Amino acid sequence: MTEINIQTVDVTEDQILGGRVRLLQPSQGYRTAIDGILLAAAVDATPKSKILDLGAGVGTVGLCLVARQKNVGSIIGVEQNSHLCSLARKNALINSVAEQVYVLEADIRDQIIMPSDRLFDQVMMNPPYFKQNQIGRRSSNLLRQQALYENDLILDDWLKIAWNCVKSNGIITLIHLTHRLPDIFHFFDQKTCSIKVYPLWTNPHTQAKRLIIQIIKGRKSPFEICRGLVLHQENGHYSVAAENILRHAQPISWK
Repeated sequence: MTEINIQTVDVTEDQILGGRVRLLQPSQGYRTAIDGILLAAAVDATPKSKILDLGAGVGTVGLCLVARQKNVGSIIGVEQNSHLCSLARKNALINSVAEQVYVLEADIRDQIIMPSDRLFDQVMMNPPYFKQNQIGRRSSNLLRQQALYENDLILDDWLKIAWNCVKSNGIITLIHLTHRLPDIFHFFDQKTCSIKVYPLWTNPHTQAKRLIIQIIKGRKSPFEICRGLVLHQENGHYSVAAENILRHAQPISWK
């Protein structure tokens, strides 16, 4: 992987989740979008939960989760890029959650991410959406391209790592594109687990392009499609339900 010099990347400080989270992030390339906020809203943690955030970036998902559920136990993020990892640690400090959220600079395949005492209660992740050879509009910005396109790590690798890091009855939550759902089903086909899917519609008249998927390890129950969320109204503004999640820190309901 090509390293990015921290001195050559401009940084902005932004506010998300209705100002509850301050976020240092690169000014260009892949910047925090609503996906990370939605992913955090889909995770329901307890005060003793130990959570793994794979591919943490600048720490958006963990910060949003703690902003919504202040009594979350601990979140360990894993981010390979040293610049993003540095920003994630600074973000934890400026949001006063460094005791709860820590981002480790490592490849998600490294054995050091596995705790010595026990597995994680939950794993959350936003893997790259597109296959390496998928035709599309590629970005000239390396950070953005790495965030959106698989490299030597494909979706199966992310799922395998998450599965191996979560304990029995633990939960894996991820956000991905609808057309990759067959790949996700294929990976879990021979595993004992339950799967729920939460569709995200851009507006009431379109098909859901993205999904939030939740897998519970070791539990066998029928596949479930939840009500989902319509993100935008007819006029293009966020729906009331989306506003509640994105700006008012409301959780996503899986019921």
